[in-house]
Amino acid sequence: MRILQITDLHIGEVYEDTFGVDVRKNFATILEKAKQSAPDHIVITGDLCFQSGDMEIYNWIHDRLESIQIPYSVIAGNHDDSKMLADVFGLYNLLEGEDLFYKLRLSGQDLLYLDTSTNYLSKTQLDWLRSKLSEDSHRIIVFMHHPPAHVGVPFMDENYPLNNYQEVQDVLLQSDREIHVFCGHYHVEKTIQVGKLSVHITPSTFFQLDQNSVEFKVDHHDIAYRELECGPTEFKTKVTYFKGNQLKKVV
Repeated sequence: MRILQITDLHIGEVYEDTFGVDVRKNFATILEKAKQSAPDHIVITGDLCFQSGDMEIYNWIHDRLESIQIPYSVIAGNHDDSKMLADVFGLYNLLEGEDLFYKLRLSGQDLLYLDTSTNYLSKTQLDWLRSKLSEDSHRIIVFMHHPPAHVGVPFMDENYPLNNYQEVQDVLLQSDREIHVFCGHYHVEKTIQVGKLSVHITPSTFFQLDQNSVEFKVDHHDIAYRELECGPTEFKTKVTYFKGNQLKKVV
């Protein structure tokens, strides 16, 4: 099974200034590359919207995902509205209160999707996660927007972490199984290991941050997706970059 993860689209309103980046063209570029790659599934891990949840933006993204005819799933990030997203993407039945979280089984592998759009993983989700971790599975794959750890990116660790990341990490580490968490939010490419827990941070389709800076600093504007390939005995992942697109300046 091959999955492509795309994250942190930050699509703005038409004609909105997104720091000189053509985020809509970036997303179109990534989708075209994804279509050429022909994965079994695509996962969008949050921050679909530039600032906050917007029905027009969700519909625009939905229509383009539908057009490439590859199965996909979505979760919310801190710049999203979970209820609005669920309504547009036909996931309203999966909402529990304000939270959009669920399990999907593909090719014999369970995929767990969590909602950290409030910068926090709710008690309801923590309890659900505990129950899913206790089920029989040789490998656990989790998709969420925020990493459940401090990862050594000072600007994001200090200013925009998952507020209860340690609690979430503790729950994950209670399992004796191999666990892989795929997330975004940090606008970097990085993987860290905590015991049997691997946290894979995927770059944005907006811009990438300087991993060493304590202040906000853009490193570069290349965009990327992550490829995940897993089977009964194999597991590998890699990130592929493409040139990003800038908005044309009006003279």
